[in-house]
Amino acid sequence: MWARTLSAALQLSAATTGLPPPPVPPSQIVLGEDFVGAPAAGNQLHPKVQFQPRASLMHGDAGNTGSTDSAGPLGRDPDVKSALQILGVMLWGPGGTLSGGRADVSNILQPRIGLGAYNPVTLEVLAEWFPDDPNEYLNLGYMELRLEDNSLLVSSASGRLYVVQRTDGNNGTSLELTREVDIAGSLSPGETLLNNLFDTEGNIWFTTGTLTSTPLGPQSSATIGYVEPDGTVHTLHLPDQIIENGIALNGTTAYLVTGPLNGTTTTTGYVWAFTTDSSGGDGVRTVWRALYDAGTHQKPGALTRGGGATPALLGGDYVATTDNADGRINLLILHQEPREDPDDQVLCTVPLFGEGASSNDVRPTVHFDGERYGVVIQNGYAVPPMLTHAQFLLDVNGEWNNMTGMPGGIVRIDVIPGEGCEVRWESDVRIKSVPALSTKTGILYGYVQEEEFAVDGAYVWYFIAVD
Repeated sequence: MWARTLSAALQLSAATTGLPPPPVPPSQIVLGEDFVGAPAAGNQLHPKVQFQPRASLMHGDAGNTGSTDSAGPLGRDPDVKSALQILGVMLWGPGGTLSGGRADVSNILQPRIGLGAYNPVTLEVLAEWFPDDPNEYLNLGYMELRLEDNSLLVSSASGRLYVVQRTDGNNGTSLELTREVDIAGSLSPGETLLNNLFDTEGNIWFTTGTLTSTPLGPQSSATIGYVEPDGTVHTLHLPDQIIENGIALNGTTAYLVTGPLNGTTTTTGYVWAFTTDSSGGDGVRTVWRALYDAGTHQKPGALTRGGGATPALLGGDYVATTDNADGRINLLILHQEPREDPDDQVLCTVPLFGEGASSNDVRPTVHFDGERYGVVIQNGYAVPPMLTHAQFLLDVNGEWNNMTGMPGGIVRIDVIPGEGCEVRWESDVRIKSVPALSTKTGILYGYVQEEEFAVDGAYVWYFIAVD
């Protein structure tokens, strides 16, 4: 089932106006059918596994499952609407509230990046918050909303952690800074913050890192650590490894992937599990470390040098991620608990997609049906580069939209606890975006492009539903 979305020019909105934003004006002639396929019946799945503390993030939750218990559309009489609004990652809170990244470009020479509270229906800005320094580079991709108290957590590249309280009441909605922690002095030279997550003890976990697509520059080491509620900072430095993705967390244990330095041909990368250490050490204890094949180079279209997938947690049993092997990348399923023999940390590996044409920069989408885990991976090999600020100011319809050079493909692998992995199905669908699974409908949602028109420079996008 495909439903066509608007091809739109991104125009720049100013600060809060108190009015709903207008619709997005089309930027090109819209070709093709409005709807392809047939409405879905839906197949409700088991509710998603809840990780603690409960939170809303880009990848759904702190376990990065990519799933939601809310219902997605079934394709029955679809009604496509739009709103001309700059909105970063969308975080859904209690009662259906919507928070996200915010851009104030009323001064185009010095735009400000912050946080916004939005009307979930109209996308009207209800409240906004910006750091005092207009040059702060906030890591909006990995910000977090803690559901128990509606606290937003976001880090900056300069080394600050911000906690912003969202309050909704009879007098309206507000965003108020309640905590700011400067940990720049605890980082190694050249490192910038990337990740941040609350744990169940009120600690704020963080990592340094960067993506090759960002303007923050290369790094030669990584730092993992956490800040206690009283402000005590604990760190562990990882030389000759870098972090290029998000992290997963459940309770007080964090899981992450590191890879080799950009420009090197070493194939050494690691998957890690860390937790708090109350034994008088440095405060960060390595639970386990597992070696993976990081390949010899960054793949075409890839955002990362090493394994590209933010790790996803399979309940309390396993961790799912992908490597960057040169021929075919592999899905890696690892035990969350440490094994007596470190060589047994990996439950199974599964080769993915075609020889010499496989890559992945998106977390696995995972779900537990009560007996086995389903893991969906998409192929991002030769994906067009991310749209830059300078490009969309010129024309949103540039060649960077063209996905016809991608081999594409998505695959589902089933993980049988205590046994191993098996391929359930494969599809040739090309998905560039971060997909989402609705347990209410049993459907995986994403975006695809109509290849027939893309070869002629007309970029028609469809919202796709995959059973």
